[in-house]
Amino acid sequence: MAKISKRFIFGGKEALKVKFMNISDSVGVGGVNSLDDVILVQALFKISEEQLSNKLKVPKPFPYPTGAYNEQTENLIFEFQLRNSWDVKGKWLICPAKGLFKPGTRELWTIHLLDDYLLDSATLISKDKFEAMYDKFPNTLFLFRE
Repeated sequence: MAKISKRFIFGGKEALKVKFMNISDSVGVGGVNSLDDVILVQALFKISEEQLSNKLKVPKPFPYPTGAYNEQTENLIFEFQLRNSWDVKGKWLICPAKGLFKPGTRELWTIHLLDDYLLDSATLISKDKFEAMYDKFPNTLFLFRE
């Protein structure tokens, strides 16, 4: 089940513990693609559509978050990772974040990058990122357990 996880962000001499939206299993080509994890990934793409649409070569509108893994979702993952990051288990697959960086690298997990876009999108409308997600997609509220 999708969940709220915590990660440390280091700045200067101090570390901040911040909450982020995380998946519990892989989403993408060859992934588990459980409904709740897919709906979270779709919602993260959809809420960041304005910011991402100029960076990704995929047709708009991005799919509404339904939890059904489909070709549009696959294309979004492909384009996003092609331009940003691949996860440890392979490209075109979003894995749950475990720690700040992927093992043996200084690269952020794809889910961290998507959560960062959510934060940017929420900031543009002066809302907390969790509030922005729930307001825009009430069907995601059931996903999160601390």
